[in-house]
Amino acid sequence: MTPRFPQLAVFTVILALFSCGSEPSRVDQEHDLRPGDSLLDEPARLRVEQLALSSLPAGLPEAAAGVLITRTFLVPPTQWSLSEQPVEDSDLPRHAGPAGDYQRYITRPALRLDLALGDQWLQHAGEPASPHVPPRRRGQDMTRIGDWTGADNRIHFRWDAEAGELHALAQQLPELVEYGYHSTRDSLMAYVETSQPAPADAADLVRRVTLQEVDRPAVLAPAPSVLSASVRPLGDALRVAVGALPLGFADRNGQLVRDDTRSDGTTFAVDVVNAEGATRRVWSRHVVPSEGFVTEEVDLSDFSDELIELRLVTEPGPQGDATADYAVWSELRLAGKPRRAPQRPHVLFIDADTLRADSLGMYGAERPTSPRLDAWAESKAVIYENGSTAANWTLPSTVSMLTGLSVTQHGVREFPRVLTEDAEPLALRLKRAGYETYARTDGGFVNAAFGFHLGFDVFDFNAYPHAEHFQRGWKAELEHLRSRRSERPAFYFLQTYMVHAPYMQDRRFADEEPRYTGPFTETRITQQYHKQVLQGTAPEMTADDWEYLRALYDAGVRRMDDVVMDFLDGAADVFGDEPYVVIFTSDHGEELADHGLFGHGHTLFREQLAVPFVLQFPDGRTGRERAPVSSLDLVPTVLELAGLPVDEHLAGRSLLGTLPQRRLLIAEDDQLTAGQLDGWKLFSGRSNSYGWKHDGQSLFRSSSDPMDAHDVLTEHDDVARGLQDQIDAFHSTHPPRFDTEAAAEAVDPAVVEQLKALGYLGEDG
Repeated sequence: MTPRFPQLAVFTVILALFSCGSEPSRVDQEHDLRPGDSLLDEPARLRVEQLALSSLPAGLPEAAAGVLITRTFLVPPTQWSLSEQPVEDSDLPRHAGPAGDYQRYITRPALRLDLALGDQWLQHAGEPASPHVPPRRRGQDMTRIGDWTGADNRIHFRWDAEAGELHALAQQLPELVEYGYHSTRDSLMAYVETSQPAPADAADLVRRVTLQEVDRPAVLAPAPSVLSASVRPLGDALRVAVGALPLGFADRNGQLVRDDTRSDGTTFAVDVVNAEGATRRVWSRHVVPSEGFVTEEVDLSDFSDELIELRLVTEPGPQGDATADYAVWSELRLAGKPRRAPQRPHVLFIDADTLRADSLGMYGAERPTSPRLDAWAESKAVIYENGSTAANWTLPSTVSMLTGLSVTQHGVREFPRVLTEDAEPLALRLKRAGYETYARTDGGFVNAAFGFHLGFDVFDFNAYPHAEHFQRGWKAELEHLRSRRSERPAFYFLQTYMVHAPYMQDRRFADEEPRYTGPFTETRITQQYHKQVLQGTAPEMTADDWEYLRALYDAGVRRMDDVVMDFLDGAADVFGDEPYVVIFTSDHGEELADHGLFGHGHTLFREQLAVPFVLQFPDGRTGRERAPVSSLDLVPTVLELAGLPVDEHLAGRSLLGTLPQRRLLIAEDDQLTAGQLDGWKLFSGRSNSYGWKHDGQSLFRSSSDPMDAHDVLTEHDDVARGLQDQIDAFHSTHPPRFDTEAAAEAVDPAVVEQLKALGYLGEDG
């Protein structure tokens, strides 16, 4: 792509010089493994010498055959009985309507639903039930297994695991219900079919595997197994990440059930066969499931630049019992002194969740909330003063930020819709272009369960408590960056809820005289209030309450300032003269009484859409930019900087070159759209979220009313018509691209617990 400005042209020349090395050319480079290369890049290079296709106990595959396909069980209307137990509000999903409109019907179905095995499915009157809240697997009394909405009423199904009862919360007697299991090869790790012949290479054995909230692509190789590859390592170590899956099965009354206590671990080993045929074991490690992924470096310094056979061996645990020994090999990446520089710029993408722009000094904050970020931005970056996000809460906004697609285009509007490969997230694009891709998030909605892991070599979504997070910071991520020893460019995506409610009791910005003594002096009250706001049951707030909450919020921004800048300062030392890009932004803001409410996800006013946009470019440009920009612009910008094509269907535009001062910005929430243009903002559509209702149109003159306080629709209906035409044209040009209904999945219970801690779900989902 031809550079649009002289500085980038100079950067391109420098990049070309970096890519030139003095390494002698090789006639045969087929077997070369360079620093940064992974055997998982081309898993067909890994030959399968030996593979246990199943570690199931003898006889279980045959006994399980009838369970591992879709089975249909019927519950006719005559099998339901009306319960005397009333339907409570907590029984129903949000927006389901008053509990008094529903009755509880109970049946004891023929098949007890073992919700820990496979995917359960349910249909009512021929219509599929979509999962609303995932199975609970820790002995809680009730589990909702579906949420089905008909044309003129609603019906909700829940499974009482202890009583063995299926409950229907309905406005009338349920019609015919069909339900059963659906277990696929992938859902049981592909090892229940013992008749399948072993593949010739590892390409069909690669899966995404999650262990202790770290998700990686991995080769599944149950013990005993041997994988091999002929390689010439142009480095001194092979970095491996290995783990034993907590995956076991047992026969209980003729039915296959999960039994994850059976494994005694797996022994992993790396053998090297040299050119003379001599074999040496250079590394081994016994791993049990509770350890998660174990990452170590295998010393290959004695074999650098030699053609060798690398053998990856898995063996049963110390008891010699291979039952439940499902082993995974990941990373498989060569490390060593780079012989050439990366051929594309490194990319650091930082998302400080829930950070409103005006809470930072560079955007006019009165308190000293961001001294280090301010200094960095003013001296090394471009500050975009009029940035807007594409949505007002984490899931749709982050999907837009990482795909360049509007909310309408990607369709991930609500829990539990998920991001799919069809959307081509940035990590997947960069991975295909040769980047090493790494993510560290705080879980919640930015979770592998919602598809955010796609394209990442490592996706760590372990959620730390707030206090622990500030102590840890991103030290581990910085150390990971320092230890790469790679010729490839790096893409790091770091997301954090450090600014998100519930707020810690950090009184550094709280007024000392008079000292606040209200209810929010307890962290649990802060968390409880956040949930009450999201559920529409919050009590009235006093001016002192609001001021104290804002002080706690600002204190969180100040702590985040240190964590982010510790990482950026360290990254600058790591990269040295190598070109790199930094993006610092947020997925959405936070309302703190601006319109009488608290939190986010309920309006499209400025406090929820105006977020920081700060970019550090490889050419060193600095300054302030007043042109309107959108979170949809970030993917096109990175793609152009990396020399990759920018698809025409992307809703944003690259920030390189001269930006137009007149531009429509779109933000969306459910059925409501906000269009901003020429100092005006139009709300169009419906919203019924968390105490704020809107239906129709509202118009605000943001140029003179920046906080959107006064609706001037009646005085300027011509402006509204023009803006509505612009919004309609945008949606016509950027229509929906995917069937998100088909992509909906049940979400792991651990994810639900994280969402509850963040205030997004009540105790009953």
